[in-house]
Amino acid sequence: MFLKSVDNYRKDKNFCIDKEVRNIIDRHGMENSLICFLGATGSESCFSQTLFDAMKSKGISDSIIAAVDDFQYMKGRDFNGVEIISGDKLVELHKKHKGKIFAINTLRYDYARRIFENLCLSHEIPYINFEQAIRIFELNGHVDYRTSDWGDTISAHPEKYVQLANRFADSHSAVTLFHVLLMHLHCNLEWTLNVAKPYSTLYFRSGLFHLGKDEKMVDCGASIGESTYALIDITKGQFAKSWMLEPDRYNIKTLQQFVNQFRHRDFHKNLFIYNYAIGETSGRIPFCHVGGHDGNIIENNNDSMPVSEDAFVDMKPIDDLFRNDSPTIIKMDIEGSELSALKGAKNVIERCHPKLMVSVYHRDTDLISIPDFITQLVPEYNLGLRHHTENRWDTCLYAWKDN
Repeated sequence: MFLKSVDNYRKDKNFCIDKEVRNIIDRHGMENSLICFLGATGSESCFSQTLFDAMKSKGISDSIIAAVDDFQYMKGRDFNGVEIISGDKLVELHKKHKGKIFAINTLRYDYARRIFENLCLSHEIPYINFEQAIRIFELNGHVDYRTSDWGDTISAHPEKYVQLANRFADSHSAVTLFHVLLMHLHCNLEWTLNVAKPYSTLYFRSGLFHLGKDEKMVDCGASIGESTYALIDITKGQFAKSWMLEPDRYNIKTLQQFVNQFRHRDFHKNLFIYNYAIGETSGRIPFCHVGGHDGNIIENNNDSMPVSEDAFVDMKPIDDLFRNDSPTIIKMDIEGSELSALKGAKNVIERCHPKLMVSVYHRDTDLISIPDFITQLVPEYNLGLRHHTENRWDTCLYAWKDN
């Protein structure tokens, strides 16, 4: 199925796009088609703002005539100057402009996404999803790499993914890999739903290895403390250390509160916070401080978009920070900087052979470059893969040595 889908993509990149939507765009062009967004918030539950900004950057946002959100509609709000309408109004617009109008489902989460899908199917309204919109509008380069279309990269290297599948320690990892790749090729989240594990299983409940009572975790991208909390939970507080490394200044305040809540527990003394970004080398780098999970290193910074001095953070390699210690776990979820951080942990990984839990969903090259680098460092590592959400994110690579 994977290789057949690669072949289909090579023949026609839009092979997975609804035919009626393609016909509308062919007849009227992108600029003159009428588009309604399904979802009208800028929260992490919805990609509407991301898509709007990308289409505006490309000069095709004038085709967006409305955004459907029954809750926001009742409040009388608009979406970037675009009218917010009810689902009933969408049905009326479709009847009025049939053959020229289609919808884009921007919802991330499965339940809400299906509500809009059922609305469109019930009234024969043509629609596509967020991933399909990125592809058909050719918005790579106008969106953050974390929401880009992976199709070109996957179709260019199918043999490398087959090789990776053969290196996994268990069959479910190979199945997970191909379902993730098929999701990206088909722009269809149904593929990941077939293999997705609950978010609560991320890192410590993969089923691939067990933890001991003396684990020492380097928590890269500690965010608001979720990973360390999961370590506390799975070990019942029986662990040696958790070093929480986090550059986002807003998250540091949250982490301090997180640690303080355990001040009466024995393991409180084993929790450490470091306000660093993690990379291959030491230095000062510009960082986007937003709090939560989305802060990231600002890449390709130039004088035309100056960054204030207080946005800069210290970056340190793991090899420098833990030269005199022996971590047993390294977890990384650092918004696309994982490979450079692994390069900065080369000595620790070769010396200590820690269990690795590394996000491989931020960049389209992650599933090739990161397993290759880890295997080069420690050929004896077992590799596993799990997908931990119902959307396109939280695919995690695991590496460990047998005792």
